[in-house]
Formats: sequence, structure tokens, C-alpha cells
Amino acid sequence: AKRSVFRWARVEVPRMAKAAQRRVLAAVPPTVRFIFQHSYLLSLAGLYVCGLTGATLFNSGYVLFLIVFLASEHLAHKLWVLLVLYAETVILALLVWQVSWTEQYDDSAQPGVIGFAHRDTVFVGLVWHLAILIF
Repeated sequence: AKRSVFRWARVEVPRMAKAAQRRVLAAVPPTVRFIFQHSYLLSLAGLYVCGLTGATLFNSGYVLFLIVFLASEHLAHKLWVLLVLYAETVILALLVWQVSWTEQYDDSAQPGVIGFAHRDTVFVGLVWHLAILIF
């Protein structure tokens, strides 16, 4: 009796799971399945738009991620966490730049080239970076 239970668990359970998976996939329209299977392309489109909003070093980092991710889907899956960490680091740097003691450095050109700018409303400069995190 033990052998039949183990055989059932080893043979029948995976077969039932595959059948259930086929029924679920058959119930989802092909268009929706395609969107979910290729959702990373929507994320790359968002990364493209956000990366080209300005000519700064921060945005060139986003464009570099875009190029690498377009070149290899395998690398995109492996390095996606690195993109999230990069976006979070950029957001943190932009938030730190908003403190008052950094205003004295606004006269030079380097902060603007990097992507730093003082704004009246802090979140105005963070919109695109937050959009990348959401994608």
C-alpha cells in the first residue's frame, strides 16, 4: 500500500498540476498571456523614456542599463536588481542634494552635468527616477 501512495505522489500529482496549469493558461486570453510573458519589454520602454529625459550622467547610467538589457535578456534577468539599486542610489543622492548646505555648489557646471539641481519642490526632480522604480 505504501508503494502505491508513493507512486501516486510521484506520478499523478505532477500530471494533475500540469493539467491544472494548462486549464488556467487556456482560460487566459492570448493577448493577456503575451503581455505578461513580455512585460519586461514594457519596462524597457519605460526605462528608455526615463533615461532620455535629460542629458545627465545619472540618465546615461539608465541608458547603459537599457543597452545591456536589450542586448541580452538573460543579463536583464540577472542584473535587474542592480538597476533597482542604481535607481535607489540616484534618488537618495538627489534627496541629499536638496539640503541647504549644497546650494553653494550650484554655481559650477558639474552638478548640472551629473544631474543635480535644487528645486522648490523636491519630488519634481524625482518623478522619472521613481517611475523607473515602479516599472
